[in-house]
Amino acid sequence: MLTGVVTPISIRLEGLRLAKGWTQAELGRRSGVPQQTSSRIEAGTRRIDLAALETLAQVLGINASMLIEHSESDAQTKRRRPRAM
Repeated sequence: MLTGVVTPISIRLEGLRLAKGWTQAELGRRSGVPQQTSSRIEAGTRRIDLAALETLAQVLGINASMLIEHSESDAQTKRRRPRAM
């Protein structure tokens, strides 16, 4: 089980969702991926499967590889804020 590991995917997914002004619930409604699943992916406590990766990328209007690719800025990105328990 993952324990809050921030990955390029979790950082990008949250950033793209917020850039559209969507809540996790809205992303779930549009994609069919349960809100709880995207929440856990963003928190780094769940791995993303290929089907969800492709679906979320499509709904966000990007190529799935954009969620996966590592960049220099990812290495410098730290946890933005503590998650509420």
